[in-house]
Amino acid sequence: SLDDVTFSLIGTGHNRQRATIDHRINSVKAVPLDGDGRTYVVVAGDSAGQCHLYLVSEDGAVRHTPGIMVPCSSRPILSLAMIPVHDRILVAMGTTAGDVTLYNLLPRSEQRLRDDWHDLEAQPWVPLIKFQAHQMGTNAMSHSIHESSPTAAQVT
Repeated sequence: SLDDVTFSLIGTGHNRQRATIDHRINSVKAVPLDGDGRTYVVVAGDSAGQCHLYLVSEDGAVRHTPGIMVPCSSRPILSLAMIPVHDRILVAMGTTAGDVTLYNLLPRSEQRLRDDWHDLEAQPWVPLIKFQAHQMGTNAMSHSIHESSPTAAQVT
């Protein structure tokens, strides 16, 4: 029984742009933002090595923010991890080359994210670290957060 569980769909399943069959979204992650807990930042990685960012609200009350698309890799992005740490969200991307790239992109505050939204698209994304996790594709990732204090955390 799932009487004690409620599901909310935050995506519509529609895309305004037509894409070829070779342009696929391979991984999608969503993290709730600080505030009412009903607004999410959604990150998707595609087969062209592009990263797509969206702000999505459960109830549609938040004003529309256009999605953005940023080139992140010369290889298709196969997996994503979004890691909320203190007042930011780290984004890790795994590619078909076996690389994992970690970005410190996103403030966790909805207002700060809205204020910085155009900068995320206009400025090149600079990775914190990049390493080869596997000699072939990185199809999945997992993470764990070990907090040692309110101002320091270890991500494994």
